[in-house]
Amino acid sequence: MISDGFVFAAASTLLYAIGNIPIRKLSQKYGSQIAGLLICGGGIVPPAMAALLLNNSITSYSLLLSIIAGIFLALGYLFFYKTLETELLSTSSVLFNIQPALLFLFGVLVLGEGITAFDVLGTIMVFAGVVMITFEDGLKINKPIVYGVLGNIFWVAYWVLFTYSTSQAQFPAVQLVINRVVGTVLILAAVFITGGLTRKIRKDSRLAAYGLGAGAINGLGVMSFAMIIVLSYLAIGSVITSLVPAIIAIFAFTVFKERPDRREIIGLVVAFVGAVMIAL
Repeated sequence: MISDGFVFAAASTLLYAIGNIPIRKLSQKYGSQIAGLLICGGGIVPPAMAALLLNNSITSYSLLLSIIAGIFLALGYLFFYKTLETELLSTSSVLFNIQPALLFLFGVLVLGEGITAFDVLGTIMVFAGVVMITFEDGLKINKPIVYGVLGNIFWVAYWVLFTYSTSQAQFPAVQLVINRVVGTVLILAAVFITGGLTRKIRKDSRLAAYGLGAGAINGLGVMSFAMIIVLSYLAIGSVITSLVPAIIAIFAFTVFKERPDRREIIGLVVAFVGAVMIAL
């Protein structure tokens, strides 16, 4: 029988993949800050609706952690979308595997979930694949990719803080709203500091609406992943979501006609095989 945790992990994977496909176009057209603003802001709506329906309460401790988590959420958007301004979607999406690998270790080492030799080897392969994509020929660091690596590390910090902020919560809708609102306000502040918000969005309001829609889908994906945490399915559930890069890569190859070089393809394959090994 399929567990509830697996169902939410699968739903999160599909929603993340669908919501992330248009992000490269948004990042290239508007820049990482406005793309992050649209996605983070659009993602407020789903948890806000859930919070209104459930009428959840929140402790002061959980509120503090939720605010701090929102800061890391914003940093994740700003840094990862900076990578998408110049890099291929198929290559950049592999960096998502940093999250399940680190969250898997968090689930094992901190939350006390089981681990096998395959899990350890798979985690090593995920990071090896990411390293292959990060370094260019001659061992030169691909600086835009480094932004993506940092962005995913910030997101890992976000999920760790979120885990502690949701203890004893049946569904942490309020925490998700606080995370998103704090993240959106910080990104908005960054946009105003650099300037150009109104000018850029007026150029193509339809694409801006498209970005907010993608943000709403992303918000639903975050809600599904939150349920993975509530159901104590973090270690395995985070690995299932490592399929997101594969789904995005297939879309990028077939629709966007992206063609990464051989080193990047090898890195993508190694990271994906490592994620599969963890899931076995």
